[in-house]
Amino acid sequence: MLALIVVATMRWGDAMLTTAVTAILVIQPTMGASWSKSMQRVIGAAIGCAYGIVGLTLISANTNDFTWMLLYASIGLGISAWLMAGSWETSYVGMQIGIALALVLGAVGPTADVESGLERLTGILVGLCIALAVLRLLWPVWAGSQICSSLSAASRLMADYLEVGLQGPEEEALRRPPNGWNYLILSHVSHAYKYREEARYERGIARAHAAPGLNMGVRLQALLPKIVLIVEARQIRSLRKEIVSHPAVTALRTAIEDRLRLISDLVLGGEGDAQPLQPFLDRAYEAIAPLQSEATENRAEIINDFLGYYGDMIPELDSLVEDARQTAALFSESKGIPRLASSVS
Repeated sequence: MLALIVVATMRWGDAMLTTAVTAILVIQPTMGASWSKSMQRVIGAAIGCAYGIVGLTLISANTNDFTWMLLYASIGLGISAWLMAGSWETSYVGMQIGIALALVLGAVGPTADVESGLERLTGILVGLCIALAVLRLLWPVWAGSQICSSLSAASRLMADYLEVGLQGPEEEALRRPPNGWNYLILSHVSHAYKYREEARYERGIARAHAAPGLNMGVRLQALLPKIVLIVEARQIRSLRKEIVSHPAVTALRTAIEDRLRLISDLVLGGEGDAQPLQPFLDRAYEAIAPLQSEATENRAEIINDFLGYYGDMIPELDSLVEDARQTAALFSESKGIPRLASSVS
């Protein structure tokens, strides 16, 4: 609406309606996505306009043969199509090159009028300024913050998931997410993956840069099946209550839950030191050993597997601490590196 008011007030031509179209198109869910689309739109329009003006200068001014202009235009449109077939970082650039080139060279035949192409480029620049200013001032949503909050939520949910099977049926039903624990945890991890590329634009991070956010998401995904096995061992395999509720096993589970909650705080930019988990596991094995020796061979194997699931989690949990710190150092509100998009404020 603001862009249309500007166009109407300034009484710009039809091509300047690009201002309003640009303002609509570049407004995306996050600042990173808007910044990316804005840059691609400007770069593509500038290249297409410059290429078209060069064609008018070299060909239209020296010959009336339409064949040469068609050949020149086909080369430019071929480059445009090739870029459109590439990654999302270049596809929109290719589209804008093709549109600007067609406007400058003329849709019907050669022309010496470059005003439409220049108006399009100017309209894009004005529309970008309006859209980014509105986004930055009214409701800035940062992709980096979305990554941190999603990974933090996934870590906390995993800590809560570890307690499934320890409470009564009514309490379990109240705490269980509508679509299940696995679905909600993986949806948060997927949400973090979704915003990775957009966050790179916000922070000015090259593609070759290390990807702690990706590493953390992968480790959380690898950790989830082990938590599922622990919960199933309590529920389906019917471990004896004195084993599940043994003080040493409870201390181990609590320490792992505390580690997951610490990871949740660290990825948001919080502070804290991780206590070693291996001593808790060793004490659990020592405490359960007498009960294991009294059990049948099959039951002893189930008990050993149950503690083994906890042991398999420890290396991943140790690595997640550093991943969380690195992710916070890049993307969190409190510790993240300066944003490129802050220049539009």
